[in-house]
Amino acid sequence: MRITRSTKTRNKREAINFAKSFFNQLLYNKLNGISHAKAKKLSNFMQCLEGVIQEDQVAAKCNELSYTYARSQKQVLRKYIAEFFNDFAIEDVDYAALNVFKAFLYDKDLKTSTIKVQFSGLKKY
Repeated sequence: MRITRSTKTRNKREAINFAKSFFNQLLYNKLNGISHAKAKKLSNFMQCLEGVIQEDQVAAKCNELSYTYARSQKQVLRKYIAEFFNDFAIEDVDYAALNVFKAFLYDKDLKTSTIKVQFSGLKKY
């Protein structure tokens, strides 16, 4: 047998199992409206961020949150938080990273109240 590029194995059973899991992941992404390329590129942090946004939207539909609150939280999360933490893994976000994020926000000449709003958005994680 030869090694295939996609499965990187010589074992037929392993290749079939890999193909099945890959197909199941594609189905899951299709049902949730996520393209495969986008799903691969999202960091852990960004996946969590998108999950929080979706949970807020569901809560708004169930009248647990107001639509305006869900929309404003989406804007807060996607503005500076997503810009800064785009390539972070969740386990890499620690006190030092938060201090660098605070400095990043101050460098953008944001007011203290805006910075507090950004950190309140981070509390959801």
